[in-house]
Amino acid sequence: MVLYSQNADMQPEIQLSDGLPVLSTRKILVDENGTVLVATDAGLHVSPDYRDSYKKVKSALQNLQIWDLVFLDSFLYVATYNKGLFIFNKDQGNLVVHYTYAAIPKIRKLRLIEQRLFCIASLGLYEVEKTKLSLLFYTKKSQHRKENKFNPWMCLYEMKNCMY
Repeated sequence: MVLYSQNADMQPEIQLSDGLPVLSTRKILVDENGTVLVATDAGLHVSPDYRDSYKKVKSALQNLQIWDLVFLDSFLYVATYNKGLFIFNKDQGNLVVHYTYAAIPKIRKLRLIEQRLFCIASLGLYEVEKTKLSLLFYTKKSQHRKENKFNPWMCLYEMKNCMY
C-alpha cells in the first residue's frame, strides 16, 4: 500500500477559542498595521484587538450580520444584510453616517473598482462616494419597477431621510 499526502505549509488559523464569534465568515481584511478584521454572521472580529478605533467600531456594530468590509481613503465601509451601510472614520472609529435598511435594503456585496466603491443590494446598484450614496439603477425585481413608479427624485429624498 502506498500513501500520499500534501506537503503544504499551514497558515495560522483564527478559531472560536481565539474570540471569533462564529465560524461563518464573509470577509477578511488586513489593515496597514497588520490588524485582521473578520466580517462574520455574528459581528466583527478584530485581531489583535488593541486599537481603540476598532473597539468603537465593534461596539457600534454589536452582533450584526456583516456581509462585507472595505477600506477606502480614511473610511471603513461596513455592509450589513439587515441594517444597511455603516461608514466609519478609519482612524478614530467614529460613525460618520449610517444608511438604514430602508435606504439600502439587503446589501450583498461591496466592490472597489478603480478607487470607486459600488454597493450591490436587492434594490439595485449604488455608488458610494466618500459618505454620499447614489442609486445608479434598479434591479428588475425592485418595487418601484414593478409598480412603474420610478422617480429618481423620490429615491434621493428617501435616501436622504433614511440616514442618521
